[in-house]
Amino acid sequence: MPEPTVDTPDGEMPAHVWHPPKGSGPGILVLQEIFGVSAYIERRAADLAALGYVGVAPEIFWRLGVFRVEEVPHAFEEAYALLQRTDWASWASATEGGSGSTSRLTSGPTCW
Repeated sequence: MPEPTVDTPDGEMPAHVWHPPKGSGPGILVLQEIFGVSAYIERRAADLAALGYVGVAPEIFWRLGVFRVEEVPHAFEEAYALLQRTDWASWASATEGGSGSTSRLTSGPTCW
């Protein structure tokens, strides 16, 4: 099955989706960590799918031409530099006005 995309004024933002065993369920927006949609994020989304949720993780760094920061000694510095270059206002405005309700959105804990 092809991966979904999120329509934005700059083009289609790639995303990843995980389905629960029964094929459907309530949805959870899984935000990437500072390193992108990393193996850690993929494992957590798979865990959520196993619990019955549909998880979707958009590639927020896609406009920068980067999808994941590799685990190397200077990874934190590279990831932080990408984070500083990310246009959060554009990303947020691309999610406004969609057909889904955002009235029940929340964000979970961060690592720092």
